Amino acid sequence: SGNAYPIPSPQGRGKRPTARNVNKPLKKFRFLLFLLPLALFISFLDKEILEGFLSTGETLDHYRYLGVLVIAVGVIIYLVLQFDKKSNS
Repeated sequence: SGNAYPIPSPQGRGKRPTARNVNKPLKKFRFLLFLLPLALFISFLDKEILEGFLSTGETLDHYRYLGVLVIAVGVIIYLVLQFDKKSNS
């Protein structure tokens, strides 16, 4: 039975890359997308502090600074939890 078109086995060498296999390395390093906004945020805060943002000694400035930090940490925790939820499913 000289079949001119053999049926390839599922483990065959001629596997075509699927979207899932191509995106696997991208999904592995997707967390790096969180690092860029975090770096920009830290850079902004560093610049503000070095320019004397907290040197006035005003309580309102300190509360504003702490409020921004609390909001930023909350957003980061939320994003990490969402990322973890997606990677587990």
